[in-house]
Amino acid sequence: MVCKLSTRLMNICVVSFCKVQQLEKAEAVIVDAIRLGKPEEANKVFQDIVMSKLSPCSTTFNTMLNGLCKNGYTANALMLFRSLQRHGFIPQ
Repeated sequence: MVCKLSTRLMNICVVSFCKVQQLEKAEAVIVDAIRLGKPEEANKVFQDIVMSKLSPCSTTFNTMLNGLCKNGYTANALMLFRSLQRHGFIPQ
C-alpha cells in the first residue's frame, strides 16, 4: 500500500519524533518532503512547528534552508531566510 504524503501525516511524524527527542528524524521528514517536490507542504509543517510549543533550533532552520536550496527552491529559501531575519533569527 502506498501512502500519500500529506501535511497532516508529516505533522504527526514531526511532532512524534520531536516528543521522543528524535530531532534528526523530524528534520528528515521535512527534507524528504522538499526532495519529493512538496516544498509547500514542508513549509506548512515547518510553520506549524514554529507556531506550536516546539521551538525550532538553528539546525532546523538550516535544514529547511539547505533542503530548499539543494532541491531547486531557491526563491522559497530566500523568502524563508528574509522571514527569519525579520523575526530576529540569524541562521548559522
